[in-house]
Amino acid sequence: MTPSETQIREQARDWFISLRDNPSRSQRAACDQWRHSNPAHDEAYRAVEAVWLATAAPGKRLAEKESEVLAVYLTAMKQAQRHQRARRWLVSASACCALVLVGILWLEKIIYS
Repeated sequence: MTPSETQIREQARDWFISLRDNPSRSQRAACDQWRHSNPAHDEAYRAVEAVWLATAAPGKRLAEKESEVLAVYLTAMKQAQRHQRARRWLVSASACCALVLVGILWLEKIIYS
């Protein structure tokens, strides 16, 4: 009994998926053997591959576009963090100066009283 076109397409899809995830040499050899055993097998495999490539291109373009937007956003976040650190440092330094000034004034009061 020969497999139907639907079965061949399903087999081609299964082979294509199995070869996407780091296949062993024996898996690649078995797929090659399957593809060369019948021209319909190779044709179905190529059709699956073509669909994969056709759908991957828009996804890749979208990912590239989104990565550019994300890069701008991440840069803005880093700048905000730098400004926030600078403000914290400035507030801390001002508090230290105020404490030193209060200490000096308190010592002067004790000495000159």
